[in-house]
Amino acid sequence: MFTSTTSASRWPARAAWLSAAIFSTASISTNTVYGWSKGTDLPTSIIWAGVAAAVAVVFGLSWPALIQAVERRRWSAALVALAALLLSGAYSVTAALGSASGGRTQAANEEKDTTDARARAQAAYDAAKAELAKLAPARTIGELEALKVQAQRQPQRFDCAAVNGSLALSCPKLDAELSRARTRERLQAALDKASADLSAVRPTKVANSDAAALQRYLKALGADISTERLNDLLVLLTVFMVEAGGGLSMALGMALSGPASRPVQERTTVGDTRPDTGHVSVRPPASAPVQLRPSEVSELTDWLRGQGGKAETSMRRLASVLGRSSSGVHEEIRRLVALGAITSSAGPRGTMLALSRPS
Repeated sequence: MFTSTTSASRWPARAAWLSAAIFSTASISTNTVYGWSKGTDLPTSIIWAGVAAAVAVVFGLSWPALIQAVERRRWSAALVALAALLLSGAYSVTAALGSASGGRTQAANEEKDTTDARARAQAAYDAAKAELAKLAPARTIGELEALKVQAQRQPQRFDCAAVNGSLALSCPKLDAELSRARTRERLQAALDKASADLSAVRPTKVANSDAAALQRYLKALGADISTERLNDLLVLLTVFMVEAGGGLSMALGMALSGPASRPVQERTTVGDTRPDTGHVSVRPPASAPVQLRPSEVSELTDWLRGQGGKAETSMRRLASVLGRSSSGVHEEIRRLVALGAITSSAGPRGTMLALSRPS
């Protein structure tokens, strides 16, 4: 007798389902924040957030639904799934575009503000330093003011003279040096302030570095595209990857979940009543495999042909071998029996399935 064993690894399918969960969580979170922002008060914000989250769920599930409907040739279901994919996808992409572009724009504005603040502080520092370097040396303001007081008692010593016969004295040398000292003090204060401002400006964080790097490499290849345009394209790429990643990962998980089966010959005795271990027992074919019309070909008929045209199994074991649900396998058997492609009858250890002979 023959048994079908499964040897395919489950890890690729599990990785695909894990990726689907991550992408779906990101999409639902993005849509929820977008929906919340559309509300004008708490009740409407809750409503819009719930609607947006539901849209993300519908968008993620519409991918595998469309694939399954097309595979089973259920065209009305496929049309509904396609409508759900397009409508929910348009909403989700719009929500994610607003979030992604807003984040990039904010990062660019922060970079510009930081750069401008640093430039202003550096310009003030350079200007104060340049003017300070032009000034001639001078004593401190305190020393010069003390000398002015002494000049009141000894004007000739400091080359001072009365102004138009009044008591006020004019001391050109002391006054010029005092003016330089005050100017130096003012410039030194401006220099210290500019230096403090430079120290307070945080390091510039490069915004949209991916767009800048991509522009540099494309320019080396001869394609001159502006950073703004590349930034918009990268926003679109990010949004489509986040929003479509859940559905695509689900589709990959479905494709990888079907176990690979192969017939393995084993010696068993007639009337073997061992407990069900997940293997499918098959009786030797009485005749060569039959040829089916294209409309009658399915995974089940392909599996029967590989088993020699006849097999005895249960719905649960057959669903495990084909990577399908028990209800889906049961529905497929009913369809093929109605088409006359196979026959189905009760057997001692399950259901006896056989390819029909050509009429």
